[in-house]
Amino acid sequence: MTQQSDYKKPTAWVGFVVLASVLLCISGAFNIITGLVAVFNDHIYVKGSSLTVGLDVTGWGWFHIFLGIVLFATGLALYTGATWARVTAIIVVSVNMVTQLMEMPAYPLWSLVIVAVDLLVIWAVIVHGDEIRD
Repeated sequence: MTQQSDYKKPTAWVGFVVLASVLLCISGAFNIITGLVAVFNDHIYVKGSSLTVGLDVTGWGWFHIFLGIVLFATGLALYTGATWARVTAIIVVSVNMVTQLMEMPAYPLWSLVIVAVDLLVIWAVIVHGDEIRD
């Protein structure tokens, strides 16, 4: 007689967590590229001085590089299904959403696309994140 374990077989929804992991890596790469452009070519990054939030472009670029590295590393860790990676993913993606909202006056369409992707990542991690274990 075998006992039934508490193990739940993963459903097809686990694919959303894998997608979230890939999207985190891509978002991290985009943040790194954005940061490098802001650091090395700041006249391309900012079109005018009518932005709502005035920030030092070089400092903002370094922040994006750091955030991009953290997003990329979190995306790789999320694929393991570790709880700490899921919690970190939610925190880091939330920070990324805030930075995109701050950039919305300069790049409204791009910021909205990234916010939508970030919302998809958060949803996948919260709803189906525990299915990727094992």
